[in-house]
Amino acid sequence: MSAPSPYRVLIADDEPAVRSAYREFFGAQRGFALVAEAGTGTEAVELYAVHRPDVVLMDLQMPGMSGIDAIGAICGRFPDACIVAVTTFGTREYVVAALRAGASGS
Repeated sequence: MSAPSPYRVLIADDEPAVRSAYREFFGAQRGFALVAEAGTGTEAVELYAVHRPDVVLMDLQMPGMSGIDAIGAICGRFPDACIVAVTTFGTREYVVAALRAGASGS
């Protein structure tokens, strides 16, 4: 019997230290494989199309294309995408915008 495939994860955050922490965390977890890292919303959209991960952890505030706009772009093209909004800005405005864009949770 073969082992179940790991969940494939894409992380999108403009802070290199945050991406490094995610990389370390997922590198130590069984059942998860970090398949790509994006530093901008535009990169996240491009990398999603290439890797088609099982889940995306998306920072909402990034330079250029925001995480909210990236969520909308990904979900508009890939309606079954599973995206979790990650932000230090817990205001209702950000959470509602992320969910309206198609985030699975925040």
